[in-house]
Order: sequence, then structure tokens, then C-alpha cells
Amino acid sequence: MKIHEMEDKNVNANSRCLFGDVAERIVRFAEENKIDLVVMGNRRLKGASKIKALGIVARKVSETAECPVLIVH
Repeated sequence: MKIHEMEDKNVNANSRCLFGDVAERIVRFAEENKIDLVVMGNRRLKGASKIKALGIVARKVSETAECPVLIVH
């Protein structure tokens, strides 16, 4: 769903392009903007990689963010 479609349904959403360490920038952005929930996608891993379960960025954000983090598989 695109942002303008979400706004038509009264869902507040926005996007930003940030530079730097991805996980750190996401966490800092969430803190600076008092974000209630961070929603992230996670790549579906196969084989031995499944043991790790989460990618590096999703793991770091989920461990360091002060707000809840929803990781969509």
C-alpha cells in the first residue's frame, strides 16, 4: 500500500531517506520522532541460515529500540 492510499484510510505514515549505519539510524529516528512502533521486514532464510532467524539489522533494531519492533516474515 502506498502512503497516499494509507492517508485516504486515515493511517498516518511517512517515509525518509537516511544515511549511515542502518540499524543505528532507524533506532535514532524512532527515538527522535517518538515513534510508537517500528515495523520491519525480514528476509526468509533457508538452510543453515534459518538457525540465525533474524537478519543483522532486524536483530540490532529489536534489541536496541526503546519502542516495540514488529518483524514481518
